[in-house]
Formats: sequence, structure tokens, C-alpha cells
Amino acid sequence: MTALVLGTGSSLVEVKDLCTLCRGACCEDTFIHLGKLDGVSLEFLRVRVSGVVRLDDGTWGFYLGKSCSHLKDGRCEVYEDRPQRCRDFTEGSRECFAQMQCKRPDVFRKQFLTEE
Repeated sequence: MTALVLGTGSSLVEVKDLCTLCRGACCEDTFIHLGKLDGVSLEFLRVRVSGVVRLDDGTWGFYLGKSCSHLKDGRCEVYEDRPQRCRDFTEGSRECFAQMQCKRPDVFRKQFLTEE
């Protein structure tokens, strides 16, 4: 787990174990990354799956609509043997904070936007 020191206004906040603080927002409403799609594939997908989104890098994906089955009480039950996609997700990354801000706005505001 990562320990970060983040600025909030003129003060600093040390955050230890963002995963415990966040309780697995990145594992809720699992995102399926599909990569680059041609027009025919994209149209085929859009007819069959709702919520298809284009990412900043030009690739496509969609939200599955359910949480990871290994997420229990905000923790990963298979953390040591988690899939590669989960291993590639970097705690404290831009994507991590975006997930937290979107799915845990109360935690995000309290930890990172509160001014003393």
C-alpha cells in the first residue's frame, strides 16, 4: 500500500492506505476495457451494450453494471492473486482519485478539499 502526502490549501495531509480509506471504489461497477474499435464493431457494440464510452486515449469500453465479486466489505478477497488489470491499477494515480471523487465524494471532499 502507498503512503502519500497531499496538499490541501496551505496544509498537508498524509494518507496511508488509500484503498482502506476509499473502500474499493475502483472495484464497483466494473469497467471492461475493449481497446480500439472500428466503426462496424463500435456500432455492433452500441446496439447491444448500454454505457459504451470513449476514453481519452481513443480506446473504448463499457461499465458492466455490477461490482467485482471479490469485493467484500470494501476489501479485495483475492488481493494477493488479483487479476493483471487490478495489478496495473495504481493506487494514488489520476484514475484512482477520479474513481474516489466520483464514487466516494464525501471521502474525497473530507480528505482532499477541506481547508483548515
